[in-house]
Amino acid sequence: MTVELSPVTLEDLPEVVRIQRESFFATSRFMQEAFGPCQPADIDAASIARFTPKLTDASEALIKATRGGGIVGFAYWSLPRWDGSGLPETQLARPPPPPGAIVSKVEEFSGAIKARAEELSGGPPFYRKQHFRFVKCLGD
Repeated sequence: MTVELSPVTLEDLPEVVRIQRESFFATSRFMQEAFGPCQPADIDAASIARFTPKLTDASEALIKATRGGGIVGFAYWSLPRWDGSGLPETQLARPPPPPGAIVSKVEEFSGAIKARAEELSGGPPFYRKQHFRFVKCLGD
């Protein structure tokens, strides 16, 4: 069976965030520590709030992989903004985490990712210019 790639639509978001929650939130030690107290419906609602602006932002992409009519994975990435900030608008105004999230854990993890990206890329100016992002691809 062939896998087809196409943009995620608003109607696809509930399935995309379910895949995200079951793949990342249920299997990652960090996610379990930071988001373990959260209810699945709250995690999904926060993820939908975070992903919805990306559907219309030309500097971001949210792509689904489908096979046999069902979504089997997705990828997300951002292009850099060239106004000097290095971040797309949707990254500058992030919605809050779901109720019950341990925010200090989320901030600690995000800071560690940024520090490692800056270390590997030769420092903050290059990091901001290139705006390294994780690409999330999931399969069955």
